[in-house]
Amino acid sequence: MKNRFLRQLILGLSVCSIMLVNTKVVDASPWASPDDLLFRHDLQILVDSGALNIPISTWPLAWGDIAYNLTKNESEMSLIEITSFQRIKEALIEAEMGGLGGQTEIKVAKNPNQMTWFNDSVTNTKSVGAQSSYLSKNLALNIKVEKIPGKTLMDESYLAIARGNYSLTLGSKKNWWGPGWDSSLVLSSNARPIRGLSIERNFSDPFESAFLKWIGPWDLSVIIGELDSNRSISDPIYFIKNNINSSTNLFFSYKEYYKVKKIKLFHISTDEVFGSKKYGKCKENDAYEPSSPYSASKGSSDLIARAFNKTYNTEIKVLNLTNNYGPYQFPEKFIPTLIFHFLKNRRAPIYGKGLNVSKNTQAGRIVK
Repeated sequence: MKNRFLRQLILGLSVCSIMLVNTKVVDASPWASPDDLLFRHDLQILVDSGALNIPISTWPLAWGDIAYNLTKNESEMSLIEITSFQRIKEALIEAEMGGLGGQTEIKVAKNPNQMTWFNDSVTNTKSVGAQSSYLSKNLALNIKVEKIPGKTLMDESYLAIARGNYSLTLGSKKNWWGPGWDSSLVLSSNARPIRGLSIERNFSDPFESAFLKWIGPWDLSVIIGELDSNRSISDPIYFIKNNINSSTNLFFSYKEYYKVKKIKLFHISTDEVFGSKKYGKCKENDAYEPSSPYSASKGSSDLIARAFNKTYNTEIKVLNLTNNYGPYQFPEKFIPTLIFHFLKNRRAPIYGKGLNVSKNTQAGRIVK
């Protein structure tokens, strides 16, 4: 009985090992994705040291641009730069192989991430996916199918054709704008990849004209498509974790720094903590009457901030601001939503019965 159990155990482990080998990522893609933290780190080191002269604020990056713009020889590099260069070179060799590729993936998470990041994080409790790709000199094809609770997605499926210094892509792929170290400036909420048509520059060479050469290496990405409409987060647990736990961690760090240098910390809150008023306006000394999990979590962080001031004699200033508007605001916010609907000749959405009145303040005025 014992031997039989051992044989079954060994057989099971062998099958698991074979499955792991067969599901190894083989990605035939003309672009370098930011999902690999070590790759991003190596790339940033080479750019900072001048060994690689390309802009890395627009992702994904064309493999050809990386290979063409390595400006230093190994003899001119430091030991750290050589180590990063070797890993980048290995990745380039794999990318140049082209041909067919494929992968399967199974993801399970007890507490999935509510926000998407550069890293390939798990944003659903469970998902099963399969991907097939093909890459030649001027053609790239990727088909990806992912099954998540309630729906089947084909995000990151595309057909791309390269002609000269530009590539034309039909479909959707992850696009990020922002620093390479972490996070991003655009598409950093739970938005899905934009489906549509995109035109991108393959090589970031400077202008040859003497008049424009001073600009240096430059990149271009034009995307024609429609953003995913479902950008809201329905689970209030995210707000509670972020607004209470994260704020408290920040306050503790500030408390320790305050012992060294007496500076003020401005805690940006919201006027939603006062709830809805039938008559008149809210005042800063009004009692808190939040009417949603979000505003309740913001009110909790306000009270914790004030408790820190009384307990540790810190200087945390709580600002209960009204709605803000300004450049680079996420499209799901009030004013961008109205503009988007008006441009599309659509009816403007109304919150509740349309009787709520709120104030909107330009972000620049708040800073001043």
